[in-house]
Amino acid sequence: MIGSGHQNIILEKSILTEIEYSSIKFNILRDDLIHPLINGNKARKFYYYIQKNPSDLTTLISYGGYQSNAMYALSCLCNLKQWKFIYHTGTIPSWLKKEKLGNYKSSLENGMILIEHDKKSYDHFVGHIKEFKLEDKEALVQQGGYEKESETGFIDLAHHIRNLETFNRPQQIFLTSGTGTSALFLQKHLDIPVITCPVLGNRPFLLKQFHSLEPDLKNYPEIIESKKRYPFAQPHPDIYYTYIYFKNQGIEFDLVYDCAGWIAIKENIEKFLDKKTIFIHSGGLSGNDSMLKRYSRYDYF
Repeated sequence: MIGSGHQNIILEKSILTEIEYSSIKFNILRDDLIHPLINGNKARKFYYYIQKNPSDLTTLISYGGYQSNAMYALSCLCNLKQWKFIYHTGTIPSWLKKEKLGNYKSSLENGMILIEHDKKSYDHFVGHIKEFKLEDKEALVQQGGYEKESETGFIDLAHHIRNLETFNRPQQIFLTSGTGTSALFLQKHLDIPVITCPVLGNRPFLLKQFHSLEPDLKNYPEIIESKKRYPFAQPHPDIYYTYIYFKNQGIEFDLVYDCAGWIAIKENIEKFLDKKTIFIHSGGLSGNDSMLKRYSRYDYF
């Protein structure tokens, strides 16, 4: 367990780090540094709950993958607030149950109550999530924070970006997307373009996600894609070499989202020429240990 007794969660202001990529200078908004446990876009998505008094709730319930960054962030949040955290997931591989590593291991250590389903049971659970019955002082967090409550954190982030010193003020923002929640709510509260790339799905999937959350928003984030499709959260040499490139520059990005985002930028570099761009670091570094272990099985490691 990481905490004892109710603790206030204070997010530090995100600082900027300048790096060069494809002969272009980018400012990195270091959301990976705003809190040692809950950071990146998960800190923004769960800001609504971070602000709550410990007495407001007793239990958070959520669902998703068994190595999810959102799962880990919520487990940290609940541990610090002294809330119960119940998490539903699909079938967990026997080797992971035995070996225990990554976000799965850390979330269990934080006190997560894990409910494992077989495929049929999990599909039924997710398909009927709107019918889920909550007790008093319980809250259901949608998978990955794909919900209106997530907007609160991006109102705060947009305010921070608008108030950057003049010489740091960007002409556009880039961040990667799973469900697109972060990019969508940030665009809603900024008057400069927000560019994103789909990592979990593709352009049609992302547009559908945008429309489902904000059907009346007139300007959705601009979507760019890389020519090659990278299977979600699967090892690939392009992703690994991108990770190493930035690690050698002294900055670490996660091996699922941000490294794929840099590849999309490189393949759409014309959109970033002569434009002052802020790349928002998505955090998620807690998952790199388990991903690097998977990469170690390959010759290019």
